Amino acid sequence: MRMMPDDHDGPMGVPLNFLEHWAPGNGFMLLGKLDDPTVNGRRLYKRLLVRRTRDA
Repeated sequence: MRMMPDDHDGPMGVPLNFLEHWAPGNGFMLLGKLDDPTVNGRRLYKRLLVRRTRDA
């Protein structure tokens, strides 16, 4: 995957278009979704939660 941090193994919020490039076995596991994420009170677009499963 392009633009994914190499040094982070925990959950990450990614844009919904991640699904266009994701395939089972590509090194990332889908954990769920964030319907109404906010950062410092500012609403963000919906995000998927993914986690690295192996060195991608």
